[in-house]
Amino acid sequence: MGRDGQAVSGRTSKQARLADGAVSVGSRRRGLAGRWTVAAFLTVARRIEQSRTASYLLVSDGRSEKCFFFPVGAVRAASVGRRRGHELQQALERHPGLDAKAVRALIASYDSDAGSGPWRRLSDLPAQANQILHECSRAIVRDELLDLLVWEGAQYEFREGNPPPKIFDPRVKAVKLSTGVALLLQEAQKKAVRWKELAPRFGHLPRARVLPGNPLQRALATPTNDTACRSADAILEAVGEEGARFDDVVLAGRRVGVDAIEVVETIVCLAEQGVVRIQPGSAGSGRGEKRDREAIEQEIAEIECALEFMIDALVARLRLADCYEAIGEKNKAAQQLRIAGEQLQQRGRSDEALGVLRRVLAIKPHDFGVREKIVSILHGMRRFGEAVREGLELANHYQRYRLFHRAAGVLKRLVGWAPRDVELRRRLIDLLVRTDRTREAVAEYARLAELYAELEDEEAALACYQQMLALEPTHRDARSRIERFARRSKAFVAPYVGVAAGYLLLFVGGFFLFERYREVRAFRLARAEAIRLAEGNDFNGARRVLSEVAVRYDVPRDKLRTVRSEVDRLERYFHEAKAYELVRRARKFEENNDARAARQLYARVLSRYGESRFAPTARQRLAVLERNEDEARRLAHQASLLRRDHKSAEEFERVRELVRRYPATEVAHTIELPIALYSEPSGALLYVDGRSVNARTPFELRRPAARALEVRLVLDGFEPWRARLDPRDPKLSYPLRVQLQRRARWRSLALGPVVAAPWVDDETIVVGGTDQRLRVYDRRGVLRWSRSVGFGAEVFTQPVRTGDVVTVATRDGAISAWSLADGALRWRERRPEPVTELQPVDDGGVVLAAGRTVERLTADGTSRWRSQLDARVLAGPVRSGGTLAVALADG
Repeated sequence: MGRDGQAVSGRTSKQARLADGAVSVGSRRRGLAGRWTVAAFLTVARRIEQSRTASYLLVSDGRSEKCFFFPVGAVRAASVGRRRGHELQQALERHPGLDAKAVRALIASYDSDAGSGPWRRLSDLPAQANQILHECSRAIVRDELLDLLVWEGAQYEFREGNPPPKIFDPRVKAVKLSTGVALLLQEAQKKAVRWKELAPRFGHLPRARVLPGNPLQRALATPTNDTACRSADAILEAVGEEGARFDDVVLAGRRVGVDAIEVVETIVCLAEQGVVRIQPGSAGSGRGEKRDREAIEQEIAEIECALEFMIDALVARLRLADCYEAIGEKNKAAQQLRIAGEQLQQRGRSDEALGVLRRVLAIKPHDFGVREKIVSILHGMRRFGEAVREGLELANHYQRYRLFHRAAGVLKRLVGWAPRDVELRRRLIDLLVRTDRTREAVAEYARLAELYAELEDEEAALACYQQMLALEPTHRDARSRIERFARRSKAFVAPYVGVAAGYLLLFVGGFFLFERYREVRAFRLARAEAIRLAEGNDFNGARRVLSEVAVRYDVPRDKLRTVRSEVDRLERYFHEAKAYELVRRARKFEENNDARAARQLYARVLSRYGESRFAPTARQRLAVLERNEDEARRLAHQASLLRRDHKSAEEFERVRELVRRYPATEVAHTIELPIALYSEPSGALLYVDGRSVNARTPFELRRPAARALEVRLVLDGFEPWRARLDPRDPKLSYPLRVQLQRRARWRSLALGPVVAAPWVDDETIVVGGTDQRLRVYDRRGVLRWSRSVGFGAEVFTQPVRTGDVVTVATRDGAISAWSLADGALRWRERRPEPVTELQPVDDGGVVLAAGRTVERLTADGTSRWRSQLDARVLAGPVRSGGTLAVALADG
């Protein structure tokens, strides 16, 4: 192992085969797995401290994933998804002791295994740079470990040995720390004790929320230090007016450089002051919880972006399936569940794989591939009874959709698993006969006859041989078996012919009665079996049963007429139901703008069920769709002529007319819509459906007109512009002109509206607002200090800075001066009327206007001169050299 956590030993072939989330768990590698809790964190931490070999910890909730690789005495931390930690490069860029050139050199040496940077190894770095790198890496690892404490609802896995190879993917930004890991683990365990004291306030964390409290208490809140102030501002900004989830609030605090435990302590402190309210979460499944569609789509986008880099993608795919199911994307949900089921099956977790695949069937009951997989899994688990039941249900589905060959294949498999099941083999024979696979049906009849012979049912065996001869009249074995049976019967009867004649004369009446009873009983059983098969949509099987009983017992056809008419009636009803189902599905396809599928279903109704009462409807709708297709082709031809003549605006309108009037046609799904994008300023990079098209505005692109586009414009110094362009939207125009908005360098949330203009100079930004607070920031937006200017003291005039003093006037008539360095109060005075304007003076004093008075104050608040005017000051004073000018109310 290298000091930075890189694996230098050779990997086994089994480890090299680890793929998308497939973590090797062998008998030689001890480990832990399960639900992630504080107790699990403490157990893992103790195992790491006691271990003398390399190990790794993997924690994932599907939306985020963290992987910690612990070589002996070192750690390598990587995280992806929503809870991704801070990047080392950003931490180095914010450090005041490094310039941009030094940061680039450090990152080049840090990421390079061959030493392409100015220092060939981390140990060769200069002492100051090495110390800064160690401090930043240690801060990031500490933040990641403390975030694990407040992460609930995730799954974890802890193993000894090398981690999966994905953690060493260069695209995953990892942080390496070679010393001080034991101290960080001890600190995290101490923080865990504090977290156990605070956790009961929040209940079930994944469903806990932080809500806004009393607005008046917000203004009176007094953070104890700058860290608490940054944390409080981030918390209040995340909570907003509607509240936020606990995880969102913690992540907001972490983004401003505060660790998770300090964020939780700040939340508790603000709750005790009444600034926010904590709504504890209740335990239970969150699948049925109602969420905003926009939030679910955002979660889907986050998971899809992180999925490529996740080591254990199984949890992510299950969560992604829940999200898709929540917004009605059934096909995508089923696809993710199908992949998750395959991964569970590969890991040997067959019971869980069955549960996931049954969820797919709940979404898509006619997914034959999933049913096939369920049957295979049950057979592999040696649960043959359940496998046969599932296989029979799959065969019924195949027959319902007239996929008789596939149904026969399934039944063949089931017969192989249960070779002595007579009913299974009879069903297989019926399907083989229906699909004209005579040779295979004869072979199955032969096996069935052998089975009847083993069961000593010679009469049933003889019937099987008779059916074989009916299917294949030249079958020698069947003919010889029938003749042998007849000879054996004659040989048995011949010696006793005299005795038999006597008994025959004696019991002739009873014999005829018995035969009559057998005929009546066989007729009733055949009728019941025929009705059962007809109700199961097996009409050919029902007619075959009636033919067999008629041949075997010489039943007159008149007696079977009623049963045959009932079978015919059920068949007609079945055809009507199938025609209705096809027409209903076709109308559904029309509603979903899929005319091609609708036409296929209507044509199937006319070809298979032309005599049903739904055939005229299918014929009428098919004619309408054909007319629409012709009109759509005409408009498409006009659009192509306009495109040839370079009349893009007219082509745009013609294509929109086609899509609006005939959205279900095939032409509407293939024609392209011209879209011209202009931005002010120009030169914005264009992204379509999340991918760059390597073009800048102004630009004209062509995309299929049948679906909406997600367009994004990106330009340095401006806010990204996003829009969903739907060709059917009447507001969409050609060309589309976009006004880009300037991007703010940084933002900070105040507790009330900011009415007065801030003071801005080369070093400092001073802001006063109606939240009764005065804030001082540096040019990077870092809050230096924040102070309350008094109860009810709202700032409506611009504060000013003179030297190392900040002066501010409030609406209640007070004027105060504060130290720029630490925010200490220098002096405070009160005027009978509110001050309307402040102007700085070179010696550190200010000139103010209040009512009809203009006054000059020194740096210590002493009045140097005062002037009483004839009218109220409306604007000013404005300084020009040694002169002051004011605008009065009398003009």
